[in-house]
Amino acid sequence: MNLLVLGSEEDDLETARLKQAVSGIYQHVYACAPDDPRLAAMFERLGERLTLT
Repeated sequence: MNLLVLGSEEDDLETARLKQAVSGIYQHVYACAPDDPRLAAMFERLGERLTLT
């Protein structure tokens, strides 16, 4: 998945912060449950921080 991150002065991002944003999209745009297994699968192999490129 490619995402645009605006306003960050850091070279990385907390995975939990991204998960929160993506979860919000899934819940409010696609009407998915907060415990949707697709969300867990998306983030299960990621570390605590993601490198922005």
